[in-house]
Amino acid sequence: MRPMKALTLAFVLAIPSVASADKNFMSGGSHDCASDPVVNINSSAGAFTLTGACKTVNVNGADNKLTIASVGQLNINGSTNMVDTEELGGANATGSGNKVSYVKAQKGSKPTWRAVGTGHSLTKKTADKPAEKGGKKS
Repeated sequence: MRPMKALTLAFVLAIPSVASADKNFMSGGSHDCASDPVVNINSSAGAFTLTGACKTVNVNGADNKLTIASVGQLNINGSTNMVDTEELGGANATGSGNKVSYVKAQKGSKPTWRAVGTGHSLTKKTADKPAEKGGKKS
């Protein structure tokens, strides 16, 4: 096989695996992270439910409500997004007024938390009760 044909064939065969690597949302919905562990949400005022173990969830928008079973890394860019998760590895928030609540950290006693902007909060909650007041703010 000629080198150019081999390179072209390799490129064509690689495209489907790259294209299906992430789950992308433009509006609300549900998704099982067992099929695609990386989720990108580019929406505002949507409601999302993510089951299974998510590796990474990226949120770009405002006024979204997310319920997540488990996420290793949560990245929020926008304002007034509310995320409720059972298990959280770490979270980054940029913008203003984003609120994240969790039941348990994936490692250690609390997840990593980085926030840029104002009015963000990370709050630990019990499994049966709403988030406790007095969580971390930035």
